[in-house]
Amino acid sequence: MERMITRTIQKKVYTCMVFDCVSMETRMTDFVLTEKITDDDAALKMLRKRYEGDSIKIAAIVKTHIEEKLYAMSEVDFLKYAHIVEKESKGE
Repeated sequence: MERMITRTIQKKVYTCMVFDCVSMETRMTDFVLTEKITDDDAALKMLRKRYEGDSIKIAAIVKTHIEEKLYAMSEVDFLKYAHIVEKESKGE
């Protein structure tokens, strides 16, 4: 049996009212953040910074929900794509 590396990832899905500057229409669009954010004002600021551009503007967060899923990757693929991270010494 192939060895696997697993990780449970929690993401917060924000359904937002978005203004499409090209079509001049509003629509609902889902955006994802994995950071730990507790209030919608901070989330809206981060969503705007990450996803807004010339073509869309995020007007408001309409609803949110949390998704938590278990992801897996073969150990062979993990070693192929991962990079080595040096541990910080405890004295620093």
